[in-house]
Parts: sequence; structure tokens; C-alpha cells
Amino acid sequence: MTEDQINSCYKEAEKLYEAGDLVAAVEIFMRLANAGDYRSCFNLGFIYKIGDGVVKNTITSEVFYFKGIRLLTSLSAEGSSSAMLVFGKIFQYGDNINKDHSKALSLINKSAALGNSDAMFHLACIYLNGWCGQKHSKEEYRDWLNEAVRADHPEALFTEGLRLISMHSKSEDGLSLIKRAAQHGFWPAVDYLNGWNLHLRYYANET
Repeated sequence: MTEDQINSCYKEAEKLYEAGDLVAAVEIFMRLANAGDYRSCFNLGFIYKIGDGVVKNTITSEVFYFKGIRLLTSLSAEGSSSAMLVFGKIFQYGDNINKDHSKALSLINKSAALGNSDAMFHLACIYLNGWCGQKHSKEEYRDWLNEAVRADHPEALFTEGLRLISMHSKSEDGLSLIKRAAQHGFWPAVDYLNGWNLHLRYYANET
């Protein structure tokens, strides 16, 4: 299967799972896991762990989780920035492996260095919230947020846009960033702009 075919099937399986068609979803996840899709491995690990639409089986759950870990290890070694980010988050939160903040930061930083905007924004969140064993750092937060904005990350654009709008003197710049976020389909930005337009129409009718 090509990467596009895998992604298309994965989206189909997610929709089936959310709609409650668990048998059909598991069947597709199984096929994708055999094709080397780590996301499907982790989904199956969770499904068998809780017995959602299948017979609960801790051993089968662990088999799929560890298969997903092996796939991520291989993809990260091959230079996949998205795999590095996912693997870094697994070490950060301790999902079925021991937490390791050092490995987490190393992987997430490597992902960001390869231009992954999701990794850049996640690093901003790490330093904003003091996650992953790091102290809160406004400077690091601003640096990584700015990197994510330059990389056109939707949530970073929206976050920075709101900050600029709150400054009043830079509201046009902020609105421009939020419009860019909305163009990427980031729904909070879309909702914000819909509210903004209603606000403008209301005051236009009042004058």
C-alpha cells in the first residue's frame, strides 16, 4: 500500500470507529498494522486493552503496542520528523513505556530541527507549561512560538494572532494571522472570524 492509500484507509477506519462500527474499524486497523502503520498498532493496542468491540486481551494489546514502538524506532532512525515527534511524546507521557524526559526532548528537538511545525509548537507548550521536566521559560516559549508561526503552524498563528489583537495597536496584524490559521481549517480561528464578522455587522447596523 502507498502512503496515500494507508492514510485514506486510516481515516476511513477512524470514521467507522467513531460511528460505532467496531468490527469494520478493527478489520481495517489490522490490515494497516500489517502494512506497517504505527498509528493502527497503537489503536489496536488500546482497543484490545479495554476490550472495545473485541475480546479483552492484555497480551495482544502489548504485542500491538510494542510493534508500534518498533515501527516508530525504525522510522525515527530513518529521519521521519513526524515519527520523532510521536515517539518523543510517548517518552514524555510514558505511554506504555517508562517516562524519559531526556529522550523526549531530544526527539522533539530533532523533529523541530527538521522543520516539523507541530514539534515547534509542542516545544513552545513545553516551555510555557513547564512540561517534560523543564522550568517555565517565557523566552524559550516565545522563541519556539515564533518559529512555529514562521512555519505557518495553524494553532501558533491563532495564538499569536490573539496576543496581537489584545494589544489593540496591532489588531490588524493579529487578524491577519488568525485568517491564515482559518485558511488551514483550524476551527477555533474559523469560529473567531465568524464572531468577528457578526460583531462588525452588528455595529454597522447600529450606525
